[in-house]
Amino acid sequence: MDFDSNTWYRLTTAAAMGRQLSLTGLRIGPDDGLVACSGSDNDAPSQQWQLFPVGLSTYVLRTKASGPHGYLTIASQNESDIPISTTNVTISQISNSSIKGNMYWTLLPWGDGTFYFAGQANSSRLHLDFNENGRLSMTSNITQPQPGQAFSFVKVGKVEHTAFSTVD
Repeated sequence: MDFDSNTWYRLTTAAAMGRQLSLTGLRIGPDDGLVACSGSDNDAPSQQWQLFPVGLSTYVLRTKASGPHGYLTIASQNESDIPISTTNVTISQISNSSIKGNMYWTLLPWGDGTFYFAGQANSSRLHLDFNENGRLSMTSNITQPQPGQAFSFVKVGKVEHTAFSTVD
């Protein structure tokens, strides 16, 4: 699948489809935000994700609700904890700084029409995972099949604001 940086996408996983849930990202403060799953809604700005290419199969992700500087980030208690097997996933606000390694995501196909997100901060050893309790985490259990890691994309609109035409 070719991802168009001028398109908003709604993201869901095989594990969440039965409950009609999609990935939601919003800012809750000046420097951080929340990533969770909530009821699918193509019109919700928090579910309209932009995949902005920064390399071969590598993207930064942000939602219309998080704004042009609110990126999907692997966050942990401290930076040295990033390579551990499970960490929190959050939207992080950046201002006047370059994008950090924990904001890069490799997006690769499972071979069945779905894709998985591998965090660049941990050398792709961890995948973004939607688990049974409805939360998102990073996991080292990356052997297929992993319904919580099998992401599908629905095109929900065109990105029409110039603030989303670049990344910091």
